[in-house]
Amino acid sequence: MEGAGQFMWGPFLLQTLIAAVLSGSIVGLALKTFLDRAVEKHRFTRDWKERSLSTLVGPVVMHLNRTSQVAARYRSKSFKEPTTSYFDAKLMRDSNEKVRLILLSNGHLLPEDLRTHADTLVAHYDVWVRRFDAKVELEVPEADSTFDVGFADLPFPSEAAIAFRDSYQQLRSELYGVESG
Repeated sequence: MEGAGQFMWGPFLLQTLIAAVLSGSIVGLALKTFLDRAVEKHRFTRDWKERSLSTLVGPVVMHLNRTSQVAARYRSKSFKEPTTSYFDAKLMRDSNEKVRLILLSNGHLLPEDLRTHADTLVAHYDVWVRRFDAKVELEVPEADSTFDVGFADLPFPSEAAIAFRDSYQQLRSELYGVESG
């Protein structure tokens, strides 16, 4: 028996090669799993932000802008008479009700820093819409009627409008690189 004390390199090299391939595969699989989870978390966060912007924050900001313009016109007075028309008040009611519904039905899409602001808007709109509806029922106005809803017991939370507009800009910047102009 030639080389009875000799070491057999063939099986050793084969075992080493198999061990290296297996351990490399296991490390690669672990790394792939870790990276897949990180990418999925990023994708989930981005999807949530896009839904928050498109379904909740964006529409709320558009209605806040609309009611701001209508309120300015509603409060302005012409030389001869006030311009507080039922038509303008109805436009405000429409947007107020829509913002209220958007907030109540999409709370899961609210960024955490807007939750308190959303609550104050909903509370204001609850009072304002109820007051508007009671006045309409009492007076039965026409489109061109003078119609003053007056101030709600809970004043409009202007800091909430600012917070929603800020969040709108922040989300657009994060998602699309769009800066306010």
